[in-house]
Amino acid sequence: MSIRILLLGKNKGRYMEEGVADFAQRLTPLCELELEYLKDEKVHDNVNKVLDKEADRILGRVQADEYLIVLDDKGKSFTTEKLADHFSQLKDKGIGKFVMVIGSAHGLSERVKSQADVLLSLSPLTMNHQIVRLVLLEQIYRIFTLHRGMKYHK
Repeated sequence: MSIRILLLGKNKGRYMEEGVADFAQRLTPLCELELEYLKDEKVHDNVNKVLDKEADRILGRVQADEYLIVLDDKGKSFTTEKLADHFSQLKDKGIGKFVMVIGSAHGLSERVKSQADVLLSLSPLTMNHQIVRLVLLEQIYRIFTLHRGMKYHK
């Protein structure tokens, strides 16, 4: 399975860099993982114009054979087990290439959201986009440990 995560902007803070690196290292033997950092735009006057520029950059990186998962607080919520089942069902259908998108502090353009195969919410809580990176990577790791019967998930 191949998972590519598009992230707008860099990781901010040593704790974030270390956490992302830790889960990326844990995932290396379990799947093909790529973290792709895209430049986030600075907002000077018009947030929608900024989101539109970011949308061009994001959608230009998504390939036709990739299953697009966009993180959005209004998206579908899953338990960890149901999300693991969802990935298993997609794999059974022959889908093996996934691209996930985490927006910037300003969110994502509706154009990106409308292209998604699924909008995914990790929590009904509002979270900083930096924290979402760690939560998403941890959940991906947890899904793979569930699939392999590893002891991480209790």
